[in-house]
Amino acid sequence: MYYKIKTTETNLPKISFHSIPINRMKKYIDGDLEFMHFNNFSIVADEAGKLKDLPINPIASKLAGFKIVGDVLILTKDILEQEVK
Repeated sequence: MYYKIKTTETNLPKISFHSIPINRMKKYIDGDLEFMHFNNFSIVADEAGKLKDLPINPIASKLAGFKIVGDVLILTKDILEQEVK
């Protein structure tokens, strides 16, 4: 599953999807993709987000344990396994 997390959101959205093509990721992030992998999920963010002075994303930052800026995608382990197949 993946979740779209905008910087203005304060709660994890209830809408999720089961797959997402890479071109849709690029369109949503609006920049070069940076993948950050954790135990059961990954965060996809704009690689140059800090240089673009994007606002802090509080949900993504809390999940990661460090500051993440801009809109992100949260990919759960099941979607990562689907994409590899």
